[in-house]
Amino acid sequence: MANPAVGFTHIRDAVQHSTWKPLRVLFIGDLMLKTLRQRSSLSMLAASVIATCAIGASALPSGAAPPTVADPYPQAGMADKGACFGLSIGSARNSTGSSGLTLANQAMSISVKGVATTTAKAAAGEVGRCILDDSLGVHSTYPVVKKFAAKITSSSADCKLEDNDPLERPWMGKVMWSLDSTGDGTVDSKILGYLRIVGVDSDINEFVWVTGVVTKGDAVGSTIAGNVLFAPIFKTRVATSYFLDDPQQSWDVVTPLGADTARAVAPGYGFSLLNAYYYGNCGRWGPITGVPNVKDLAFGAGLESPFGNTSAGFHFLI
Repeated sequence: MANPAVGFTHIRDAVQHSTWKPLRVLFIGDLMLKTLRQRSSLSMLAASVIATCAIGASALPSGAAPPTVADPYPQAGMADKGACFGLSIGSARNSTGSSGLTLANQAMSISVKGVATTTAKAAAGEVGRCILDDSLGVHSTYPVVKKFAAKITSSSADCKLEDNDPLERPWMGKVMWSLDSTGDGTVDSKILGYLRIVGVDSDINEFVWVTGVVTKGDAVGSTIAGNVLFAPIFKTRVATSYFLDDPQQSWDVVTPLGADTARAVAPGYGFSLLNAYYYGNCGRWGPITGVPNVKDLAFGAGLESPFGNTSAGFHFLI
């Protein structure tokens, strides 16, 4: 059996050393599928999302908020057997619904759903792809993600995920992938589990590391690991399409930063480097004037960030 990590590492290195421009957001799941299908005897990769769970080899101290952390993946004694990729949009709200993530600690929840990355994928009802090894006990090695849903909560959190504030509490919750294993367009299997944000990547601050466990469905019992893009986005009527279908354009975003160059995420949503956005107000990318209020976020698994870094996506380990 070939080592599944070899194929992933090869593609990851190629992505990291490519000449793609920073604002070109790519859905690399298709690239991995095409490359990995050419290999025989593969022990493949598996599932993804944003939610949370208090288990995993890199558990945080009780009550601690997610700090900046070095790469905790893959976890000791476990083999990478699968991954899922795709784009999701999250809506962040406090307990009263009056605001999103701010500088003040407060009870928060983020509801997440998968979205398409191209017009063709939207028409087909596709919000992601997975590559899963048979050893996970799955219906298919190349299922299409028809629906992704997650909800993570914290009883005390602000928009500075990396500061390890002892008054904050970890982000934890549930996650679910609905899969089409046969290619007929219908859901015939699911992956359900718990997830926790381990911390913000110490080198690439727009990525968060996750850990968790699959509790039901395909890949049950496996550990969820990896990292995903965790970037603020904003609502705009100018964004009418998807990542690869909409050119960069200047949008007059109503924020303390004024006009900025932005790119569509999905219809109604966009992001940009300067407005990339509210986290600058929280100190993540330097001091920027204004009051942060992060209400919408993009969760990209296997997607390139505004600064040209590609996330690993959600992986399954056994």
